[in-house]
Amino acid sequence: MDRPSAAIVALLLASTPAFAEGEKSPMIGGGVIAANADDTAILGVQLEAAAWWGRFGLAAEGSRRWDADGGAPFSTTLGMSARVLLFDHMVGSLFEPRDCELGIELQAIAERSWRPDDKALNDVGAGLALRLRGSGDAEMSTLLAESRIFVRVMTIRNVDEISARMEPPIASHKRDASVMFGLSAVWGSGKPHYMDRFRMHPLDTPITLSP
Repeated sequence: MDRPSAAIVALLLASTPAFAEGEKSPMIGGGVIAANADDTAILGVQLEAAAWWGRFGLAAEGSRRWDADGGAPFSTTLGMSARVLLFDHMVGSLFEPRDCELGIELQAIAERSWRPDDKALNDVGAGLALRLRGSGDAEMSTLLAESRIFVRVMTIRNVDEISARMEPPIASHKRDASVMFGLSAVWGSGKPHYMDRFRMHPLDTPITLSP
C-alpha cells in the first residue's frame, strides 16, 4: 500500500463516524448567494428544504436574484439538488463544551430560471458544501442547527440570437459557466439517539455553587 492510500485509511479509522442517520424532519432554512452570470455580478437570497436517507439527500430550492450593480431583478429560480455526504467527523465546538458534526457534501443541481425578459433557461451543475451541525437549543431539545458554506459551478445555455430567428430555428447553442458562492443556515429535528452526540460533556458541565 502506497503512502497516500495508507494515510487515507488511517484517517478513516481514526474518524468518529456521524452516519447522518438521525434526521427526524427535513432540514429547512435559507441564506444569501453571490454569483456571476452573463458577465453580470449577482446577489440573491435562497430558500431550501432537504430530506436525508442515510448519506443521500434530496432538496427543493428557490431563489430570487438581482443585478449587484443596478439592483434590477435578474431572475427567479426553482431547482432540485441530489446530495451525497462524502465525509463526516465529530469535532469539538469552539464556544461550548459539546461536539459538532463537520460534513462535506457533493451536490448535483438542476435549475429552471425565469428572467425579466420572459426568457426561461434550464441550468445544470455540481457543487460542494461544507456544513457544521449541532444542537440548536437546550440540553434535552431535539432541534438541529446547521451552518453551511457552498460553492457551485453551473452551466448557462445561451441560444444564438441569429440562429433563433431563422426558419426553422437552428438548435445550436453555447454554454457558459457560472460560479456561485453561498452562506446559509438550516434547522430541523433529530432523533434522540442522534442528538446524544451533541450533548454537553458531563465533565465540562458548568457547576453552580450555592451562596
